[in-house]
Amino acid sequence: MNVSSERMTSPTQRRSPSDSSAAEDQRIATTIVRDSGSSKEIEESQADPCRGAWGNQIEFLLSTLGMAVGLGNIWRFPTRAYNNGGSAFLVPYVACALLFGLPAVYLEFLLGQYHRTTAPIIFRRFAPILQGVGWMAVAVSSLVAIYYIIIIGWSTVYMASIVMGHTSKWNRCGNSWNNAESCVDSGLQPLCASFNATGNETSPVWANLSSEGRGKFYIYLNTSCYDKVDLEFNKTKMIAATEQYFFDYVVKPTDGFLEFSSINFKSFFGMNACWLIVVLILWKGVGYMGKASYVIVTLPYFIIILLFFRGITLDGAEDGIYYYLGNPDWSKVFMPATWGEALKQLCFSLGIGYGGLIGMASFSKPNNNCFRDALIVIIGDTMMSLVGGAAVFSTLGFLAKKKGCSVAEVVNDGFSLAFVAFPEALGRMPLPELWSFLFFLMLFFLGISTEVAYVNVFCSSICDQFVNLRKRKWLVAVLWCLVLYVLGVVMVTDGGFYWFIMFDEYAAGVSSCCAVTAEVLIVAYVYGRRNQLADMKEMFGESKNKCTSWIGQHSPYFGFNWMFVTPVLGSILIVLASIRQYPYQTDENKPNMYPLAFDIVGWAVCLLPMALVPIFAFCAFVEFKRKGHDLRALFMKQRQLKSFGRIYQTMASKDRAKQKILPDREPWDDAPTGHQFVASPDFQSSSQSTRSERPSERSNYLNSAASVHSKTQ
Repeated sequence: MNVSSERMTSPTQRRSPSDSSAAEDQRIATTIVRDSGSSKEIEESQADPCRGAWGNQIEFLLSTLGMAVGLGNIWRFPTRAYNNGGSAFLVPYVACALLFGLPAVYLEFLLGQYHRTTAPIIFRRFAPILQGVGWMAVAVSSLVAIYYIIIIGWSTVYMASIVMGHTSKWNRCGNSWNNAESCVDSGLQPLCASFNATGNETSPVWANLSSEGRGKFYIYLNTSCYDKVDLEFNKTKMIAATEQYFFDYVVKPTDGFLEFSSINFKSFFGMNACWLIVVLILWKGVGYMGKASYVIVTLPYFIIILLFFRGITLDGAEDGIYYYLGNPDWSKVFMPATWGEALKQLCFSLGIGYGGLIGMASFSKPNNNCFRDALIVIIGDTMMSLVGGAAVFSTLGFLAKKKGCSVAEVVNDGFSLAFVAFPEALGRMPLPELWSFLFFLMLFFLGISTEVAYVNVFCSSICDQFVNLRKRKWLVAVLWCLVLYVLGVVMVTDGGFYWFIMFDEYAAGVSSCCAVTAEVLIVAYVYGRRNQLADMKEMFGESKNKCTSWIGQHSPYFGFNWMFVTPVLGSILIVLASIRQYPYQTDENKPNMYPLAFDIVGWAVCLLPMALVPIFAFCAFVEFKRKGHDLRALFMKQRQLKSFGRIYQTMASKDRAKQKILPDREPWDDAPTGHQFVASPDFQSSSQSTRSERPSERSNYLNSAASVHSKTQ
């Protein structure tokens, strides 16, 4: 029978814990499993159509792949593998994927899919005092979205430059943006191949004739050939033409972090075009986002395969592949630094702790096999990294062969690999316009799919709390994109390049590690490992065989991992991400490039998401105090929790009595929501009375599962 919490029977009228029997506990458990199918059917039929849903599970899978697979797979993984043992790096990488990546991705999918809402509301229902943990993840994704779109904007600038015929110019030195005294034109280096063959060439007056290694390699610089040893002895600047193109034509930075004079209109218009595309994708909600994923997520895989096969057919490709995977250094496997690099690369690549995976899973069907999806995301992310790395290093091998140097001398990390080394190699291929355009188109799609997911995290979280906004989610998306746009405008100024570097260094490292570690700890120890496993059984049913019960979606490994392994690895990751050099970089000629303010502002940005945890805890305290709620409820599971009905059924009588202090609604609700308490059957009465009450108890369980736990469901 359904009665309000005010009419709950006293503890003395209910069965004491000592009266419970194994048979009764089994009856409750059997009822829960048997009724879970009905609960899911009711929940699906009563889902709010304004919230949106994926058209099918392929759209969900592609969208999550779009968020996980990003620019870091192309420009960070290859060089990290190269610097940490080559193919030997795969040992710690795969191990970390099984120990940390898969359990964390699977847990975020489970949370979103079961609770059917976004991270802030989920953690508020675990305990209102912890709502800030959900907002911490939202803040991380928002901070990354501010600077991530700048990179995508650069790729649009390069695509526009290709259309304007600049492919033949960014490898040359005779352009208006070049500094002839330091520009190195890789296409003219063959002119020095036979230089000083007779040994009669005159050396410059500043040359050190006693230096070792003279006469082996000459560089064409500013209309003359010079011995490389002499140039290094004289500390002569040698800057590749492609590097000058990027810094002096595309970016145009000033001399320091705090120096601003004008807007870089190339980057400005590129950023504008990208924000317009993001708004158009988010305008129609998650349904249109899923449709767009068919293009923006699948095309990068086709393009990278084309670039891979083109790369391995180039002269010198075998040298690049050998440096990448063919010369494993197994001693690196036993070095803690290598495992730290693998763990950092995996966490940042998969987007764990950003709130996006939870949010996107909340639009899935309740019985979707998200364990399979988590596996596919891990495998898809790893394959893009491996194939992308092979394409990159085969192309760098070709570039090294053309320049007459080793592969190690042309390897760059980060955006320098994408916007300096790779354009130089592509510009020297046959059909350079085609391959260059395909490469930057791939970067654009990899970036835009991730950017859309990051921006959508906040939009979905706000619309879940303010339900009236669901019909106007397009307006929320436009306004939020405008806010992020305004915050990011500083990065398209001439001094904004250093602000981009600062966000790239500080925005997501420590805070995302804290977010994912806090998520796992709260699920394991606040919500409860057994409750989480029961949620999985409710969604997927019992294991079909012993094999799947041990290595499938019900594996006991995940419960153990969430309690011990992932929290430990997450804590290690926080420490590793916090270690950095101070000051960030030093340049004797430009002491103001990275001043003390760079690190101060950077740490402020880094700590901002974590500061939301105590801020929202204080807000929850004020809210409970103002409304007269018992403050103990701040630390208790809320009745709006989807699994509360099931959890309440398994509570002892004294624990059930405590639940009456819980608020009957959430701050954004106008009427009571969530589980409605019932009196326990009086086991001192006749068996007939007991039989008549049990259907009501069972009906209440179904009602609580089918009810609108809050308007966010």
